[in-house]
Amino acid sequence: MKHFQTEEERRLKLSAAYPEAYELHPRVITQRKAAQISGMHLRTIRNWQASGELPFKRRHAGKHRYHVILLDDLMECVYIKQGLFMDDGEALAQLRQFYSEKLTKQSDVLRIDDVSQITGYSTSAVGKWINEGYLKAMQHGRRFLIPKPYFIEFLCSSHYKVKTNQGCRKKADVQSSPGKKQIKNLGERSSV
Repeated sequence: MKHFQTEEERRLKLSAAYPEAYELHPRVITQRKAAQISGMHLRTIRNWQASGELPFKRRHAGKHRYHVILLDDLMECVYIKQGLFMDDGEALAQLRQFYSEKLTKQSDVLRIDDVSQITGYSTSAVGKWINEGYLKAMQHGRRFLIPKPYFIEFLCSSHYKVKTNQGCRKKADVQSSPGKKQIKNLGERSSV
C-alpha cells in the first residue's frame, strides 16, 4: 500500500481504475481467477506471489490446497505494473530513459533504413512520418538523417503510441516498456 495513503483511498482509486473487476468478481479470489481477471498468465501470477509483490494465503480443504488472493491486492499489483500511480511527466521520463538505454548501441544519427529496422515499419512509413512532421529529420542531399534524440522523442510521442496500439506491436516495443504504455489492454496476454 506504499502508493496509497489509506486503505479507503486505495479501494476508491482501484475501483475507479478497474470498475468491471470490482463489479463482476468477489473480494477473495483464487490464483486462476486472478490470472483471468488481470489477463496475465498463471505463471506470472505465481511469480508475483513468489517475489512478494502479490500477497496471498494458503488454504487447505482436505487434500486439496489452494491460494487465496484479495481482489484489492491483485488490482493494486496490476495498477503498479501499469504505472498508473505515476503522473504523465514521470511516466514519460521513464519511457525516454528506457528507449535511451535500448538504443545505446545505435549511432547518434540514424538513416531511414535504421529507423525502419528498429521499429519494424517499412521505409515508406518512416518517410511518411518525416513528411508529415511527426519524426524530425535533417535532409542531406536526397537522404534524411534522424538524430537519435529526435527518434527517441518520436518513440515517446502519442502518434507512435497510437500507431503501435492499432495493430500488432512492432520491434521497438518487443520488450515491455515502463509506464502507462505497459499493459494498456488488460485483455492482452503477457508475462510482465
